[in-house]
Amino acid sequence: MKLTHLRSFVNAADQSSITGAARKLSLAPSTVSAHIAALENEYGLQLFLRLRDGLRLTEIGRSLVAQAREILDAAAVFEAQARSCRAGATGQVRLALSIAEPLFDLAAFLRHLDCRLPGVELQLSRDESTRILESLEQDKLDMGIVYGADFDPRFFSMPLGCAELVIALPRNWRGKHDSAHEALGNLPWINTGAACPFQQIIEELFAELNIDPPQVLRADDNQTRRQLVAAGFGASLLERNEAAHPDIAVLDSAPLPCPYSLVALAHRQFDPVIRALFPLVESLTSSPEDPRAGPS
Repeated sequence: MKLTHLRSFVNAADQSSITGAARKLSLAPSTVSAHIAALENEYGLQLFLRLRDGLRLTEIGRSLVAQAREILDAAAVFEAQARSCRAGATGQVRLALSIAEPLFDLAAFLRHLDCRLPGVELQLSRDESTRILESLEQDKLDMGIVYGADFDPRFFSMPLGCAELVIALPRNWRGKHDSAHEALGNLPWINTGAACPFQQIIEELFAELNIDPPQVLRADDNQTRRQLVAAGFGASLLERNEAAHPDIAVLDSAPLPCPYSLVALAHRQFDPVIRALFPLVESLTSSPEDPRAGPS
């Protein structure tokens, strides 16, 4: 059994015609006919009924065409993986994530990575966006998924989506600060690092409202700020999913959008592994289900 014979069989079944299959495969009709005859002779089966108006699958042919498609699909996956390995998409890649887990399906990413790029070994970590960018510059990381979209020319980036940020406050403060924007000026505030996109976003809102809330402390780490808010130390800006906590309430105001992106150093964007991973990550933002599916 040869893959060329299976391709002729499947295409002849799809087209119900030797001529149509030949046109689709850019082969001579006699070649397609010979491929099908070779399959039938090899296994002693009749795959088609030859009729005046074309071909019709026999019952045996109908039962085998699905198997033939699976074999061709598996061969295509093998070929794609082999080409990736030949192109140099092998080795270790160090990836760090800053975004909240629901924004990126890590399990789906690992399944796709194992299927499409089996020669790539992943070293995964979690850190804050600003520290991930610093680690990229120091060659401690290869890629990062961080909050933000506008990066300096040292970085190559690809937008992945947009997070929703909310103003989170201790739940026992609820009722004391019912009015969203009027309350902000009086709330003790837990800031992020100055370079964090969250801080830039909240400072723009404060400037728009002409308020200057009292700052009680600063914490770069998202989880630390979440714990501080839950413990009653102050209000802070959190990603919507991270604000889901029994001791945290969300101020009644419109969410603030914050983009997140996949980044690498600009001069490394053509490294074989990085070049292979960028479209893989991008494809998961729209179709994380089937590891065999190509990027959309």
